[in-house]
Amino acid sequence: MPNDSLYRKILGASPYIEILVRHIYWKNVKTFKQAVNLLSKLRKKEITTPLPATKVVPLETVMNYLKAFGIKEGDTMVVHSSYDALKVTRKLPRDINHELLSIVGTSGNLVMPVNRTYSKTDSLRLYETVSDIDVLDVNKTKVSTGALGFMLMRHPEAVKSRYPINSIVAVGALSKEMTQKNLEGDKPTPCGTNSAWKYCHDLNAYIIGLGIDLTHSLTMTHVVEDAWENEWNIEGWYDERTFKIIDTDFEQTVTIRERRPKWGKLFFAERKLCKDLLAVGIMTSVNIEGITIEIIKSHDLVQFLKSKNKTGYPFYCVGKKKSLKNNVKENASTTRFKAL
Repeated sequence: MPNDSLYRKILGASPYIEILVRHIYWKNVKTFKQAVNLLSKLRKKEITTPLPATKVVPLETVMNYLKAFGIKEGDTMVVHSSYDALKVTRKLPRDINHELLSIVGTSGNLVMPVNRTYSKTDSLRLYETVSDIDVLDVNKTKVSTGALGFMLMRHPEAVKSRYPINSIVAVGALSKEMTQKNLEGDKPTPCGTNSAWKYCHDLNAYIIGLGIDLTHSLTMTHVVEDAWENEWNIEGWYDERTFKIIDTDFEQTVTIRERRPKWGKLFFAERKLCKDLLAVGIMTSVNIEGITIEIIKSHDLVQFLKSKNKTGYPFYCVGKKKSLKNNVKENASTTRFKAL
């Protein structure tokens, strides 16, 4: 989108503007998608001369920034990325992964999200509950993960979570421990107590965006909803969904709970969250020779979100709130967040 920054500023002006735009979009989603596809085809036809050669950005420049930020051997990095933005380094995904692994060393962990593809219409759901049993074959089910995550899955030491939604792949000293209990518990949630995401939170992982808008991909926010669900303040948050999980000699049918699609698609004030994270200094955002790098510490993010649980933040216009029996009073360390 040519005016992407202006578009984000408009949405960021008020969470209610963003919620209104979301409702308009999802009410007409098929029409919007057709228009976007048509514009994309027209733009391709407009290109009559070769594009100018892109300058080379040394991958070392990116890695040096991560090290200067304080990331070191023994740390855990959760990396969300766009390889398109990193192509200017002239490095292959496996080369970039190798450099990321060299930062955390053998005592650290490199974690990346793995999004599975179950149905072409799954991403368009708003209110529908999936009644069929989907099959997750950990080694065969298609993924829509970016190139870096896809290549990390091929690493000889990669460990892939068997959880079917918001899954992860990890390489590192604790990769087995962070994935081994993901299916345990009564109808487990994607970011709940036994999830890999909660495990990474407990390690105070660095959450890193390379070439992307990190707030748009910030799965760690859902740890607050899932791992502390007794404190979460929105009724009717979950749907149930059943999967058959297959992994080499492992097979199990499990019922999980997933956040109802309408919450994220219609009521999530993403731009407001982004502005607030930058305003309080929780997210650092820099642009290094055209590559956006954004970094958040897990504990800072979750502490900030928990301090605002009573309102359902960053979800707006969600209607009825539930009565909280186990709400914990905010401690003094969260008072600096109240003004936002």
